Amino acid sequence: MHWRVIFDDTTYPTWLRPNSKAKKPSNWRKEKIIDRLWKAKITIMPPDPIPHLLLPKAELPKLKSAKRTKPTPLTATEVRTAREVKGWNQRELATLLGVSQKLVSMIERGERTITPKLETKLRKVLEI
Repeated sequence: MHWRVIFDDTTYPTWLRPNSKAKKPSNWRKEKIIDRLWKAKITIMPPDPIPHLLLPKAELPKLKSAKRTKPTPLTATEVRTAREVKGWNQRELATLLGVSQKLVSMIERGERTITPKLETKLRKVLEI
């Protein structure tokens, strides 16, 4: 029982796959490897019992969801506390968010407001 990874032959070159013995093409340096990986497509298939266990849940009728209330805006203290709980420094959080460490520092000190877009990222990354 293992997860299966299916590599797309058109977007994921054989030589780039884990444990591949294929030789790199002569033009492999024309594009950064990370850029190739971003474009690559893979399909991850769970072990056999999982789809069968999920099937009964998928067949249940969908209940009307309760009206969601908008969460209260994140505070500087909540951001700092959540980051520290994760064991990350400000630079690590900034990298995950795609922002500067200085912005994270200013947010945690309450010197910068958090935009709705950044708040969404913060809630996802920090699991708030």
